[in-house]
Amino acid sequence: SVSFTGTFIVFVYVWLPFMILPVQAALERVPGNLVEASSDLGASPGQTFRNVLFPLALPGIVAGSIFTFSLTLGDYIIPQIIGTSRLFIGQAVYSQ
Repeated sequence: SVSFTGTFIVFVYVWLPFMILPVQAALERVPGNLVEASSDLGASPGQTFRNVLFPLALPGIVAGSIFTFSLTLGDYIIPQIIGTSRLFIGQAVYSQ
């Protein structure tokens, strides 16, 4: 039996692609001229990220978060194989 940290790392490893896909799709829809205009107006890279990229990518971040959260809630195999004696939600539903 591995620690809670090990279970968390395996969850991240398995479900990270399901988070990256919606975020990548949202970032691909951001027009490049907005980033260039931000730079032309004197914004630093951090300001460009915070004021231009992040608000436009937020729908993809929210969609990816909801998607991975719902998939992780139903996962009972990973904690059963890797996990500790702590009971995760998916295991509790499976055992009922």
